[in-house]
Amino acid sequence: MMYSFTGTPRDAFHSITQRCTGGQDIAAEILFNEKGGWRLKNSDSRKSISLKDIFNGKFFSWDGRFMELINGFGELVMLSVAFLICCIPVVTIGPAMTSLYYAVIKSVRRGRGTPLGEFFSSMKRTLGKGIIVTLEIMAVGAALYIGYRQAVAMNAAAAAGISDHDGKVFATVYVILGVLLAAISVYIFPVLSRFTMKTVNMWKLAFVMGLRFLPVTIAVITGTALLIWLQIYVFPIPCVAFVPGCWCFIVTFMMEKVLLHYMPEPGEGEEAWYYNS
Repeated sequence: MMYSFTGTPRDAFHSITQRCTGGQDIAAEILFNEKGGWRLKNSDSRKSISLKDIFNGKFFSWDGRFMELINGFGELVMLSVAFLICCIPVVTIGPAMTSLYYAVIKSVRRGRGTPLGEFFSSMKRTLGKGIIVTLEIMAVGAALYIGYRQAVAMNAAAAAGISDHDGKVFATVYVILGVLLAAISVYIFPVLSRFTMKTVNMWKLAFVMGLRFLPVTIAVITGTALLIWLQIYVFPIPCVAFVPGCWCFIVTFMMEKVLLHYMPEPGEGEEAWYYNS
């Protein structure tokens, strides 16, 4: 929440403390805004960048925008490492993705809590259901892959004159279903991080999102596939320490606009962190 004032710093401090419970001393939580206002350090707004700040050295000061960016990048690296470690059991990939998204949007972007604290809090909360969803996706994906390989084998046999039946139609169907599964996977873990519902309803909602917000679906699938390819064939191995967190950070700007369509309207005076897109 922003608090703006036009008076002196003393007046600003007095007004803010009067708004806080018990009028407690929160001087350490106040930052000066060059445009003539004051704001709380833990507010949702970010400090803007101006040429004046860059030339007068404030951009590179300890409380400047540059250090804020460096700190944010460090938080993304920490979350990436935690995410990769939690993916080692394989079946926990789903909860790890859910927790990575939750921590990035809540802590890194909104400044609420600590990144690792929010990450492991989400892991504890979504571990059971996340493992179930992960196993379901892996089972469906494996079935589609086996079916696709069989269809390809049928095509090879038909081309060699061994069989009269080719599997082109089946192969096409399996590819379409595979793309649809990928589209559902894009949304189902952010849904798990934000909503409390039965697993079957999560699948339904993710399916609807995947079709309704097709541009976002294509962008996330394409970007994820490209980053995986680059990490395997182009990027040096150490890049894996920050790629997941940085990509998740980018995805949140698209995904939050989607999630807001399915969230109830905030109550009067309610300013929860997840109502900002």
